[in-house]
This record gives sequence, C-alpha cells and structure tokens, in this order.
Amino acid sequence: YGLSFSSDGSTLAVSHDDAIGLVDVHTGKVLRRLEGKAVGTYLVAIDPKGNVIAFASADHTIKLVDANNPARARSLKGNSETIDQLSFNSDGNINADSFRKSS
Repeated sequence: YGLSFSSDGSTLAVSHDDAIGLVDVHTGKVLRRLEGKAVGTYLVAIDPKGNVIAFASADHTIKLVDANNPARARSLKGNSETIDQLSFNSDGNINADSFRKSS
C-alpha cells in the first residue's frame, strides 16, 4: 500500500495493486476510485493543489493522473530500478528516487 495526504490534510490517497482511492479524511467517504491505471501500484503522491495524482508502479514508471479527469494520464519512463520514494515539492515538481542503484 501507498498513502499520501493532500497538502490541506483533507484527502488521503491510498494505492494498492492497480487501484487508487481518494478518501475524505473527515467523513471516510471514498471520493473517487482510479482503477486500471497501472499494475503493482505501491507509492502515491498528491500535488500541492490536489490536481494531479502521481503513482509509482512495478513496471518502474511513474504515472500522472488528472484528479478531476482520470482519462487524462501520462507516464514518465526511463527508470531501470524500483522507485523507492515519490513526492511533490511545494512548487508542484515531482521528486522520485531509487535507493538500489545499478553498478
């Protein structure tokens, strides 16, 4: 599982396998479910404005999904290792790293 809070703390993104759920922290209500975007989703992050959901997948890609229009998605490829850390900085830029560097 991957967990990430929105910057205002009102929404929790939960990732598991090929689905991501956005949950209202105050009510526990599932606001949106994003399914079938990736296989083996294990990290998730919400951008500071709450507009983009990023998640890392077992295929070593990072997927970016528009939170308001999940049909709008794109993939960031090029990493040959498992992504171990994923977050957005306060400017909305993605931070990702792999601690298992190839030699």
